[in-house]
Order: sequence, then C-alpha cells, then structure tokens
Amino acid sequence: MSLLISFCEQTINAEAPRSFFVWSIFAAMSAVIKRNVYIDRDGLFKTYPNLYVLLIGHSGLGKGLPVSKATELVASLNTTRVINGRSSIQSVIAELGRRNDSIKDDISRISAHGFISAPELAANFVSDPQCNTILTDLFDCHYHKNWQNKLKSGNDDLKNICVSMLAASNLPNLRKALQNSDYEGGFLGRCLQVHEAEKFQSNSLLRKTAPLYKPEELSRELERIARHKGEMIFPSDVVDKFDEWKNEHDKTSKEDRTGTMARVEDMSLKIALIRNLDFEDSLVMRWEHLEWSIEQVSRLAQNAFKTGLGSKDNELSTCLNLVMTDLCKEPISFVSKSKLLMLHVGQYSIDSLNKVIQNLVEMRQLAVTVANGEEYYKIGETLAKQWNTTKREKKFKKY
Repeated sequence: MSLLISFCEQTINAEAPRSFFVWSIFAAMSAVIKRNVYIDRDGLFKTYPNLYVLLIGHSGLGKGLPVSKATELVASLNTTRVINGRSSIQSVIAELGRRNDSIKDDISRISAHGFISAPELAANFVSDPQCNTILTDLFDCHYHKNWQNKLKSGNDDLKNICVSMLAASNLPNLRKALQNSDYEGGFLGRCLQVHEAEKFQSNSLLRKTAPLYKPEELSRELERIARHKGEMIFPSDVVDKFDEWKNEHDKTSKEDRTGTMARVEDMSLKIALIRNLDFEDSLVMRWEHLEWSIEQVSRLAQNAFKTGLGSKDNELSTCLNLVMTDLCKEPISFVSKSKLLMLHVGQYSIDSLNKVIQNLVEMRQLAVTVANGEEYYKIGETLAKQWNTTKREKKFKKY
C-alpha cells in the first residue's frame, strides 16, 4: 500500500486543498529517507531526496492541518530532528550540529539531519537577513557533506547534512519575509511552491463518522519507506526516456530569475526517488514514477512566477502590478504598448515596461503581435486567472 494514497484517503474529510496533503507527505517522506537512498550522478555527486515544500494560500484555507499531520508522522519515528516553533537560524544550526542521543537512528544522532516544520514561514524564524541564504546553502547537501558556522561565540560543525522543510504562508506574509535576494539568489528556486486559492470542500467535521485517520498505520508505512538504504538504480530504458525529455526541456525552457525552471530536473529526480520507494518498495526506478514526477514538478515550477509577482518595492514592481492589472481585465484581449504607457504616465518608464514584457514573454505567458508598426500584447488565460484570484484575496483579506 502506498503511504501517499493512504495519507490522502485518510484525510479526505478535511477542507484543505488535496495538493497540500500530497506535498506535505512528500516532505515527510524526504525527511525520514535522508541520505539513506541516493542517485549517483556519474560519480561526480549524489542527489539526495531532501525537499523544501512551501504551501501558499490565503488565510483560513487550512494550510496548518497538513503541515501538522505530516510533522506528527515524522516525529513519531524519532529518526531525525524535528525543528518547529519560533527560533533564530543560528539556533537551528546549533540544534543540527548538536548530538542528540534521544534519536533512534545511530547515524542521525550525530549528523545534521533535520526536518523544519513552519506552519507560518514568516513567523517561524527570528528576523535575520542571512536566514534564507543559509537555508539555501543547507539545502545543497549534494555539494557539501559537512558545513561549518564560525562565529565569535563559537563554531558549529554540521556533519552529513540533510535538511528538509515543510512550510506554509500566504502571499502578503511571504513577500514580507522574503528579500529581493531570496527571489534571485536561489532560495525560492529550491522550494516546491504549492499555490491554492480554494478549499477542497465545505465540512465542519462535527458530524460523527467512522474515524478514517489512523496515525499508527501511517507511521508504520513511513517507517517502511525509511528502512531503505543504498543507490537508486536507473535501468537503461528509463535513462533513455529521461534524457529524451531533458534534451527537449533544455531547448525549450526559458531562464527565470528564481532559477526554478533550471531545477526541474533535479526536483523531478528527488520526487521520483521518493515515489518509487513508496509505491514499489524497491531501489529500481520505474519510468511511470519519473514521468509523473516530471509532470508534477513542471506544473509547480510555473508557480514561481506567481510568488514573485509584486515582490520588489520599486518602480519595476509598480509597473508589473499596473501592467498585469490592465492585461488581465476581462474579457482578455490584445492591448497596445502605447496604451499601457498612456494609462499610467509618470508612474513607470518605458525601460521598466520593456523588462516586464520581456519577463512575461520568456515565461511563455504573453502573446505578442505587431500591427501598423506597433506591438500589441495578450496575456495567457491561466496567468490572468491566477492574477485576478490573487487580487481578490488581497482585496478581501481584512474580512
């Protein structure tokens, strides 16, 4: 039986979006697998399945429940450090570097294996401009096995690093918590950003039914997955299919400022490793799990653009907000460049407008046509829907 399926079935009565439960249990599985299972990248480095999952939705959507349930399951195994509650990034580093004899796993007792649980990311860490930069560095355990933090107060030596994180936030709080460097410096690019705008259903949970949620059963399934050790083997036919996809992806994908699209490959491999262990209980990769992972990660990668909308408090941010509002007015139609400039004279420059247009084109979210020597633009319907939903969330946030 699959833990993913069991977890989703046993929480089916909850109001929170189903995707929040899906990606929360992936984060939990990544936290207990740690460095035990890996993908050998031709002897140059190893890809481990650690994940940073970020659930994003308006207040009251139910983000806290999947985070809480996934965290409880990880804690029930007691094979890795579970770090939750408000703390500084320095205290997190100290905790990761400290021997913990209460942990059952012999290696994890002395290793920097950790699961950061943050029901509200903006409130979880004490304000520190270096926080997300350090989290970015800790994520890349495939490049450095050990990590040192040297301060006047002393040194922290982190061994066998493998840190996963499950966090949640709404867009206004998230944007307050992130600096410009977090968008372009790689932190967001390392997060699987799960955006939702609507509840799965309406259910007060007051009507008594036969209990579906069985944490002991789920804990046993998680323990089954955690027992695996060794290299994930890729049969030649799976490698052929993956390389075929990768070659096409590298040709057609455009660079974005968060680096999210460039990490679709690695993120897909991480998710596939986890899913293969869950469904197959095997260290031999099946293409169906890799194909599913590519599809899901590629879809989530598009959310990086939505997270970044309006992120910079400057002229470019103003331009982006105004232009998007104009382009997303229903019914969606072509708008001329001159009209975009005339509507907001003095509020942004033509250079800012060009940058916004270029960004939208590179994300393949904008159609461009030329008539009578002038450019006309039409926004993609999917992005327009996302933008208008975000605007409504902000408008009614006080209620």
